[in-house]
Amino acid sequence: MASQQQKSSSGIITMIHKSRETLLKLLSKQKYDTSEYEDFGVNEVHAMYTNKDAPKQMDMLISANKGTALEKKVYVKYHLGKTLRVENIQDYVDDLFTFESVLNKKTDSLVIVIKQEMNQTLMNILNEFWDRNRIFIVIFSLERLQFNILEHQYVPNHVILTEEEKDALFKKYNIVNIKKLPDISRFDPVAQAIGMRPGDICRIERPSKTAIISNYYRHCTQVIL
Repeated sequence: MASQQQKSSSGIITMIHKSRETLLKLLSKQKYDTSEYEDFGVNEVHAMYTNKDAPKQMDMLISANKGTALEKKVYVKYHLGKTLRVENIQDYVDDLFTFESVLNKKTDSLVIVIKQEMNQTLMNILNEFWDRNRIFIVIFSLERLQFNILEHQYVPNHVILTEEEKDALFKKYNIVNIKKLPDISRFDPVAQAIGMRPGDICRIERPSKTAIISNYYRHCTQVIL
């Protein structure tokens, strides 16, 4: 029995370690400075996971690279205990955005990693936080962070447009309403991986058989998948 528990514990620690590696790659691509957390091995993750006296050791607070146009931060919260509920999310939001003012809702993001898969209830909750307070939260399951979707051979490059690039796009194609563009849900795996917020526009660079890259554009919505 003890051996089986050790095997199970070893498995979850391996998954956590891999999830951190994947997350750091995703955040680095979003121009965050992840260097402070890149050298953590499996043993360090094991020590943090088993230290019940310091539950926040698993968390990561990461700022944008120096020189990045937009000053932004992301807080990564590992919620690996009981099922994530709205009360838990509200507690995290209160701590990070209100009481301790670690995050600024105008620019910063909260990422929560959970054991279970994302479901419609959680999607509705995240949409409510956005609609009411413009607080942007992304939830990843441990399972989905075992691989980097952006490295898949069939996933084309997705790039979030800057405000200047948005204006140029609207002018070039005479777009008067963002809703005229096809949409991509904020809960789409790629949209989550690149940190798309509702209202963002991304350029999808899809190579063709002639080696010419065709650009497609999608605007981010809160549609539940």
